[in-house]
Amino acid sequence: MGLPLRTIGERIRDMRRACHMSRGSVAKALEVSNTSVRNWENGVCAPRAPIINLLSDLFHCDACNLTGVHSPPSFPLDIHLPSTKSLQDYTDADLLEELARRLVRR
Repeated sequence: MGLPLRTIGERIRDMRRACHMSRGSVAKALEVSNTSVRNWENGVCAPRAPIINLLSDLFHCDACNLTGVHSPPSFPLDIHLPSTKSLQDYTDADLLEELARRLVRR
């Protein structure tokens, strides 16, 4: 049996603590509210892709460390994207944002 999977919020909390930062200092650095940081950490919602990039810069880590996605999943993601665009028209940030939303729901 493997280790339990950590949510993106748990990863954010752990990285914040490892950097000896308060929620308030993270919020100030990212120009978001303390409530936003608390909500991410508690799994109420996930940060959007641009914030994930800022968090990875702030914590001096790769965005993969925050999202927990290190390789393409071996199962279908069942992502429903509007049919007006092809998959190639979506940016990595769009797809990362959708994945982050799905990780919070688990």
